[in-house]
Amino acid sequence: MANAYTQHYGLCQWAAEDDFLRAEFNQDNARVDEALHENARRGERADYHLCNLLLQREYEGKDTGFKRALLFDGFQDMEGVAARSGFLPGAKCLVLSVQAQGDVVLPENMGSSEALSTPKMTMTGSGRITGFQYLLYAEIALSGLGEIDYALTVNGEERAAGTTRPAPPPEAAKEERTLTLAQPVEVCAGDVCVLRMECRTSGLRLRKGEDDTLCGTLRVQSAAAESGSMTAAAAALPACAGASAWVRHQGGTVGLSLKKGGTAVPFTRGETRDTTEPLEGAPCTETAFSLEGDIAGGEWQVVLTGALESGETEMRVYDYGVMLR
Repeated sequence: MANAYTQHYGLCQWAAEDDFLRAEFNQDNARVDEALHENARRGERADYHLCNLLLQREYEGKDTGFKRALLFDGFQDMEGVAARSGFLPGAKCLVLSVQAQGDVVLPENMGSSEALSTPKMTMTGSGRITGFQYLLYAEIALSGLGEIDYALTVNGEERAAGTTRPAPPPEAAKEERTLTLAQPVEVCAGDVCVLRMECRTSGLRLRKGEDDTLCGTLRVQSAAAESGSMTAAAAALPACAGASAWVRHQGGTVGLSLKKGGTAVPFTRGETRDTTEPLEGAPCTETAFSLEGDIAGGEWQVVLTGALESGETEMRVYDYGVMLR
């Protein structure tokens, strides 16, 4: 085995008299793989932001002016969003849809188990998951409350987890119980949801649906909307003599303004062009905006609005950028 290691990643350094162990090779490969993966992710993020910092090159023949500041959000997460209405968080975007997601019913079949997961449930519209109605069976007489752990994942990411404490049914009986989430979980069309539940109380069991999965009803409130707005977190901006901006979106129409306290300064919508968003290469529309006149320095917020046009069922907003002059 190795008795010496590299400084930064702890990779094995074998001397001539050392024996070679397969475990050491596997350990080194795992560390190299993780380092290369993280480096690729950093490069992807850097390329994405660099693309938008150099946006003026995309506006052939258009002068975006000297950029004193850049406000930008690619919606990789919702950390830059202070408030929103109508829009739901999608996969690296904001989603507005008139397609409503309703309850998902998973019929009972036969049998019970202490731990079960639902089958994969693919959403067909926009909604907020509020809970799950399920059938609970008691093998024996029980007193007090039972304990059931649960975890809800959306696209493989855990979005809600905890322990519910239902009252047990009578011995050898089944009754319906409801798990209510502490906070609703927002979902959009195409999201894949799985709920897992596991009884921690001996004698309590969950009723099965088809193929040894959990039966019940996923409770979903509609979040369909024809229009929406997003208000970004406040940012300190210097005084400037106007601004240029863009929004990349798929479907719908967008509007943009800057807000400071009770003062809103709207941008003027300019030309549009067909393009692709840089991370996934999805076809989209780039709408340009301009704001002429002096803007006082201070804490400003970007306000983005979106609305579906006649016959449209969905729009996605991929990113926006505001460049001060």
